[in-house]
Amino acid sequence: MVEVENTNNQNKASLRDQHWEKAREHLTGADKVPVTAVAGFLYRDFALEYDFMPDGEDLVNVFRDEFGYDSDDPDERAEFDHLYTTDDIEIVNEDFTQI
Repeated sequence: MVEVENTNNQNKASLRDQHWEKAREHLTGADKVPVTAVAGFLYRDFALEYDFMPDGEDLVNVFRDEFGYDSDDPDERAEFDHLYTTDDIEIVNEDFTQI
């Protein structure tokens, strides 16, 4: 999944081609990662600013943006869909705390 290059005693890591396939095969037992649950966990202590009450889809969109999964790019959409599932849990706007 990761290729490490050492130049002048400096390590540089980069993801290999088709890394999402290897990640799913070797890290998740071929299961898709529940992205709504992961996003909820990652952003649980962060304030997200909206002009409306967000829901789980909005939280997943923050995850997609932060990890570089452009939903308008067919290749990135295919990577995301191969590795993640959004059928895991339902987060509704009542799950968010307004501050």
